Formats: sequence, C-alpha cells, structure tokens
Amino acid sequence: MIFVTIPGREYCLGKYTVTQREWRTVMGTSPWKGKSYAREGDDRPATYISWRDCQDLAGKLNSMEGRDIYRLPTDEEWEHACLAGSSSKYCFGDDTERLGSYAWYERNTIAVGERYAHEVGQKEPNRWGLHDMHGNVWEWTSTASAEDGSRHVSRGGGFNSSAARCLYRYRFRSDGRYCSLGVRLLRSLE
Repeated sequence: MIFVTIPGREYCLGKYTVTQREWRTVMGTSPWKGKSYAREGDDRPATYISWRDCQDLAGKLNSMEGRDIYRLPTDEEWEHACLAGSSSKYCFGDDTERLGSYAWYERNTIAVGERYAHEVGQKEPNRWGLHDMHGNVWEWTSTASAEDGSRHVSRGGGFNSSAARCLYRYRFRSDGRYCSLGVRLLRSLE
C-alpha cells in the first residue's frame, strides 16, 4: 500500500482505497467475487467488506508490523485529508462541473452503463496526492454514528452516487457489505 503524509498531522492516509490485490494479499479472501455490480481486477477497490472486516484488516497489518500503526481514519481525519487545505465544497473548488475529473459518480458511470467501481487512481488527485476521495467507492471511517456501534460513518461517495452525495456523510450498518463501499487506511507516523 502506498501512503501519503498529511501536512500538519501525525498520520499518513492511503493514496488509494484498498485494492482487491491488497485485500487478497492480507486477508486471503475475495468478498466481491461473483457479486452484483462488482468487477474483478487487481487495481479495483475491495468492496463488499463490512466495517468489522476492515477492523480485521487493520489488525492483521498491525500484527504483521508488530505494532499498532494501522487503523481507519476518523470522520474528521478523512475530511481534512480529502479537502487538502481547501475551504470549498470539493478539494478543487465549488464547481460541480469539474467533479468528473476527480471522481467516479453516477454521471460518468451509471449514466453510461458502467455500474461498478473503477480502477483506483484514474482520476485527478487532490492537492496532497490522494485519489478518488470524492467518488468511486464510499470509505469506512472509525466514527460511529449510532451509540451501540451498529452504524459507522462513511465518506467520499460511490460510483452510484449523485454529485451532491459526494459531499455528504453516509451511515452504513457496521455489518453491512455493499457494492460501492470500501476502505482507505490510516497509518500513524512513527
């Protein structure tokens, strides 16, 4: 996995969402295999993974490293990295017409018959070098949105999201597995 250091913070964030190759290498599973609205490919996002599955991924990586340095970002950490110092709606400004250069979303996927997540890194990165933050798959965060932990916040928007949805938080069931939901890991700086 490639990580980008987030300026002014004590962490790095994945340059891309976790890919199918990375997930298989660490977890030894392919949850997206044979599922609707999923295409297989080493550089496509790992999807159909629950929040709990993502905790297992971070746990395995930490075990391999021999220390706790991997985890899901909080909602706030994710947003800070996404906007890359911008105070506008998107990392590139407020003009929704530019979204297609930075994100896969319904206008350049569903509208043209492509009902699946695309290979990571095909769109422009934000100013800090992070790709697909505004859309391809939603990304789990560590932030709970229900007191009992049954739902967690996800960010970023999916290939099946509207432009407006690419700005919002969404609350998925923590045990849910969806075609447009993946993960981007945080790595602590030493």
